[in-house]
Amino acid sequence: MSTRSFQCPNCGASLDVQEGQGLVVACPYCSTSVIAPQEARDEAPAALSERSARIGELGRLIRAGQKFQAVLLLREIFAGTTLQEAKQAVEHLSDGSAVRIGGMTLQIAAPPPDAESSKPPRSGSGLACVGLVIFALIVTAAIVAGVLGTLRSSGVILSDRDSSSGPGVLFPTPTPTPISFAGIALVFGGEGVGPGLFTDARHIGVDGAGNIYVAEHSEGRIQVFDPEGEFVTLWTVDNETPIVSLAVDRQGTVYLIHHSQLFRHDGATGQLLGQVMYEDGHGFDDVAVAADGGLVTSWQRFEDDIVRFDARGNAILVIPAAISGQTGSAELDTQVAVDGLGNIYALGTFTEAVFRFAPGGQFVNRFGGPGNEPGQFRAARAIAVDGQGRVYVGDSKGVQVFDADGRYIDLIEVDGPVFGLAFSDQNELFVVARHQVIKYVIHEP
Repeated sequence: MSTRSFQCPNCGASLDVQEGQGLVVACPYCSTSVIAPQEARDEAPAALSERSARIGELGRLIRAGQKFQAVLLLREIFAGTTLQEAKQAVEHLSDGSAVRIGGMTLQIAAPPPDAESSKPPRSGSGLACVGLVIFALIVTAAIVAGVLGTLRSSGVILSDRDSSSGPGVLFPTPTPTPISFAGIALVFGGEGVGPGLFTDARHIGVDGAGNIYVAEHSEGRIQVFDPEGEFVTLWTVDNETPIVSLAVDRQGTVYLIHHSQLFRHDGATGQLLGQVMYEDGHGFDDVAVAADGGLVTSWQRFEDDIVRFDARGNAILVIPAAISGQTGSAELDTQVAVDGLGNIYALGTFTEAVFRFAPGGQFVNRFGGPGNEPGQFRAARAIAVDGQGRVYVGDSKGVQVFDADGRYIDLIEVDGPVFGLAFSDQNELFVVARHQVIKYVIHEP
């Protein structure tokens, strides 16, 4: 009967496995149950189970530094794990710490010193990282065989440590470094009245060429910047009444609401091109440009209605009492956004909630609500939808991100109050925060 040796990945002790002994070897020094590595056994592992393969992929993502993708995959593998728990787990796994999750303990094992340089490369499934060992206590024989092949290559370790803690997630004590949902790519502006400076900027839009349009609330100034944030020009409108909303279409047409009326301007020159009329009179609060070139507006003269216009300016849909019809309470300020499928999102800044409507105007659901917990709003002011259908709401905490059904995803922290949100064709998020503009790049999975 032949005997082969390998090192315990936990304490480094030399362990022996004999032919026919089985996959799991108990270390007599640290009491860790270790799955013998492939090179210490005669037979190749059995076919991988789906979950084993996914855990192996998790290990590869973490070792490659792809933390955001690893967070998403971890939540898929271990259903019920919150986003914050998944973030912390990935950070600790990246540091080499053990993390207990879903009834098992995971750990990413570091390769032995000079392992890659001292041993020739190996080919075949699951044998890329020589010297990595995977260990576990309670795993069925089928899963054990499957875990070995894929998890060896990724460096994921399964162990029985802290098994008394029961189900759920148990993390080590060090505070992790947060994984950002979005990264800052550009900041420009500053406080002042000169070109490129702002006194009270609250509205922002981006055209198809990436030019950025920023409107002051009370000065009637609209400043235009190139995609790099360099000042291009400015033009003004009536400064007797505040600008309450701005939207820009792909061709560079700027839609402005002031004095409850909706005007069209040439974005490059400020030339007035006309006015969008509604048969029930003026009373507009907010405007958003739809993917088909039409407009979605909130209209407040008698009720908190939502009115949709086609690209020719014809009213084609009215959602009467869009928010108050659902809550029974008056909503005095409604912000709107529309996704590429035509779904309409209405943010009630008094109700502190988001209301979703189908393209035909049917109410679908609501989410949010007043409060300080993740997914709740304080002083919500702006709403936008990105190219993936995710919903962004700016409030006193920053920009909170939700999926299309209202499930909370993450918080983008912003230096300053969030007043306006807009997305470019490249799915870049622009935030106007009174005296500055910040561009974020979304870290896609």
